[in-house]
Amino acid sequence: MTAFALRGRRAAADALLEREYEQLKPEIVATVAAKLAASGVRLDAADLDAAYNQAWHALHTKLSEGEAVDNRRGLLVMIAHRRALDEHRALHPSRRADAGRLDELSGEADVDQRLDDETRLRQFISGLRERLDRRELQAAALCYVYEYSRPEAARLIGVAPKRMEKIMDAVSRKIAPVIGEIRAGEWCEEHHSLVKAYALGLLDEDGDRYALARDHLADCSSCRRSVLRLRGIAAVAPPVPLLLGAVALAGAGAGAAGTARSGGGHGGGPLSEPRAKVAAVAAAVVAAVALALLLALGGGGSDTPGRRAATAPSAAARQQAAADARARARAAQRARARAEARAVARRRAAAARRRAAARRAAAAEAARRAAATATPPPAATPAASPPAQTPPPAPPQPAAQPAPPPPPPPAAEEQPPIRDGAEEFELR
Repeated sequence: MTAFALRGRRAAADALLEREYEQLKPEIVATVAAKLAASGVRLDAADLDAAYNQAWHALHTKLSEGEAVDNRRGLLVMIAHRRALDEHRALHPSRRADAGRLDELSGEADVDQRLDDETRLRQFISGLRERLDRRELQAAALCYVYEYSRPEAARLIGVAPKRMEKIMDAVSRKIAPVIGEIRAGEWCEEHHSLVKAYALGLLDEDGDRYALARDHLADCSSCRRSVLRLRGIAAVAPPVPLLLGAVALAGAGAGAAGTARSGGGHGGGPLSEPRAKVAAVAAAVVAAVALALLLALGGGGSDTPGRRAATAPSAAARQQAAADARARARAAQRARARAEARAVARRRAAAARRRAAARRAAAAEAARRAAATATPPPAATPAASPPAQTPPPAPPQPAAQPAPPPPPPPAAEEQPPIRDGAEEFELR
């Protein structure tokens, strides 16, 4: 491999990393969190981000070495999930099993016990939804299902710790009867009236009871069979008001016929014949209804080939309906698990952001307080100048004496007159 080809592959890997890192991060992190939650493992958002970064490092290395990766998302999920499990094992060394006792651990799971436990868990969750309001349901889900402590759950739902204690006390009082019904195996008996109303179409499809009945039927095959049986009887039997009207009409016709027979001398002969006909028709309707009910409930007649042929399609239809109901129940369960995993991931991310913001705010407050309480260095004071010396007092001056008069100017010496030659010789 030439250096030019190696640089080209590394550049392509860098471009892919820059293009798809942020794009795939929410999906990969949510998927890994859901897989961990299904295994009973819970990690912080920071640990999940570290696992995601390690997965991208491995993918970048493979692409830089020229290895073809067809399913990048699958590879990222697998590597991030394994790194997250390693981090969980490193954080909980006390949960590691002794190597000498590994042979004692059974590798075969008790399928019946596991199914019973899953059924009880679904019934418990259904009981939570049925008996609790929205705030109590949030608190119970965080504390019972996701195993948060009460202070942590209080911070997540935004209530005070004392209020959280009151909420959980109310949850415990409401959930105790539910746990007793589940342990006694009376959960379906307590919902018999709800299932019956659902089967007969007496529930509002937009109401809470309809949603509860649908969730219960998604997890209970026995109640689904009861619904199919009740709907079959309702299809064969006429409506209840019509049945009651027929019975009343039959009673009225029988009474009219008896009156006509007893009072023949009062002109009842012409009216007795129509009333007798009406009574006979009503009696025939009641007999037909009773026969239909007996056939629907399987209470009479031998198992003839014609009857087997008539009931075979209905049995196949019931099996198909049961299979469809199981498939819908599994799909709904998976959808609920995904939704709960996404909700948990969002809550944990929000909690991590709040913790980070709180840490930043605490650090800023500490820095502000430190800056406010710090004492400035003392300012440099000039050197003290020596005290000014007081000049000594001046000696006393003698009294001023009058100034002597100035001496007279000296007398000017007489100069001999200047004579010129003419005067000298007296020529003038």
